[in-house]
Amino acid sequence: ALSNAFFLPTKRLLDDIKRLPERGGSAKLLLNGTDAAEKGFRLVAKRARKDYRFLLQGDKARDNLKIFEWHGDASKGVSSIHHKVWAFVDAAKDPYAIGSSNLDFHSLRRNSEGVLLIQDAKTKREMDQALRGDFAAPGVERIRKEQLPGRVKIFLQGIFPPRSWL
Repeated sequence: ALSNAFFLPTKRLLDDIKRLPERGGSAKLLLNGTDAAEKGFRLVAKRARKDYRFLLQGDKARDNLKIFEWHGDASKGVSSIHHKVWAFVDAAKDPYAIGSSNLDFHSLRRNSEGVLLIQDAKTKREMDQALRGDFAAPGVERIRKEQLPGRVKIFLQGIFPPRSWL
């Protein structure tokens, strides 16, 4: 499971995520929606939809690759995800990561970001529970391929701004 503020990974990482179902793996992504209050989050979320279409191609992706968008929680006055958490497999022995790094060009290539990889059974169980709560929270919507704009529109949206500008 992954919960991240910005999702514009490198082509290599996108390819690896897309191949997860073919290798027997699965992934759940919780990302900001295109209606986030902050302009930067909205721009990235709109551009990320091109990557969603790529990731959701194929029969195995339907069941093993799930993308969710969070549309905020008005009761708490929060409109976008700011935390960055990655959990590897849903088992106590597997690590999880918390850090400042987003999955975007600047965080991965230019910014000085930090990620802490933690491997502790007790805190992993607590983190898994917190992530399950995030995915089940009000305002979370699963994105399906059928909901995404057509290829031409998504292509034009992906031209500008380029991935490296965001």
